[in-house]
Amino acid sequence: MSRPQLSVKWQLDAALLSRPVDLTSLVSISLTNPEAFLEDDVLHRMVKVLLNEQDERRSNHNTKRDVLAILAAIAKDPRQRVKDEVKMVLQGVSEWFDEYLQADPVGGVDRDGMPLEPEMHKAMLLVLARTYDYALKTEDLLDLTEGNRGVALVTVVALLEDGETYATGLTQRRRAGENGGVAQWERKLIVEPYERPMILQLCRLLRGFTHPAAYFNAPGHSPTGASGA
Repeated sequence: MSRPQLSVKWQLDAALLSRPVDLTSLVSISLTNPEAFLEDDVLHRMVKVLLNEQDERRSNHNTKRDVLAILAAIAKDPRQRVKDEVKMVLQGVSEWFDEYLQADPVGGVDRDGMPLEPEMHKAMLLVLARTYDYALKTEDLLDLTEGNRGVALVTVVALLEDGETYATGLTQRRRAGENGGVAQWERKLIVEPYERPMILQLCRLLRGFTHPAAYFNAPGHSPTGASGA
């Protein structure tokens, strides 16, 4: 007899006990069963208690990036009711997180010698592009980066270079009781290439930097009503 599936709410409650909060299993679920996140106010809770959380001991950079990765996976669903739900969730993002986003390091290299990319901006751009049906304009991207054209350009180019989303999933190697042993789990890399509309969206955003409007228009409008590239 198969065991009952643990709800996403239950798994989020369990994850909230860790320090910092580890959302690895929830990111994996969002790629295979995004519908499960639309129940029990799970998305609203993640934004309120993790994305907006200032205490790095509870919600660090990786935790916040995982929240955005989950939102991006769910926003990929083409149904309008799903996108409307994500829009509602995004309204709960605090001003503090907006400031945190602008502090996202870019340029130079990390301790391992790897180039620093604006990972939070990349994650948020994926969320917004999918939520707004791949209709963002370059002015919207500049609005996201508060007019910082360098960060905006690096964000788009980095996403195009990535071309796919990486996540760490958990798979069960052995069930409890099998061959008299305990359950065994292992981590595996999940790779999802960007969908064609996303690639086209990124190309349009990049092309927008060849237009004078990208250098003279001031940011400050919502993604739904932009004009330009």
